[in-house]
Amino acid sequence: MTAIRAGSMACAGVAVIAVGVAGAASGGRGALGALLGVALATAFFSFGRAAVAYGGRRHRSLLLPVAFGVYLFEIVVLGGVLVAAQRQDAFNQTAFAWSILAAVVAWVAAEIIVALRTREPIFDPEEFRRTHVDGPR
Repeated sequence: MTAIRAGSMACAGVAVIAVGVAGAASGGRGALGALLGVALATAFFSFGRAAVAYGGRRHRSLLLPVAFGVYLFEIVVLGGVLVAAQRQDAFNQTAFAWSILAAVVAWVAAEIIVALRTREPIFDPEEFRRTHVDGPR
């Protein structure tokens, strides 16, 4: 779960900056919008990453169906959240939107850094060696 931890830490950094900037620009409503935006992005990425990892650990053949199912679920829920957020005035929607974008960029950057540092293979080295180096059996 290193990627979840790294992404969450990156989003926490974004939250500090976004809440400060939005709070200075728009007051309490801006700070609340920024905080909610970063929290939403962090929650969605964390849930998606954890669900796909769980599905992959249970059985490798479930990895792709679980990933598609999680993605579909998140898109539907995110659409509902954004429609609901559009109809309110408790927080600044501009700060909300920009903080979501900043959190997404930070999370993806953190995942790329983790992927480059861990160098975890995207295939099973033993299976590859048995079928491609030693020949099919």
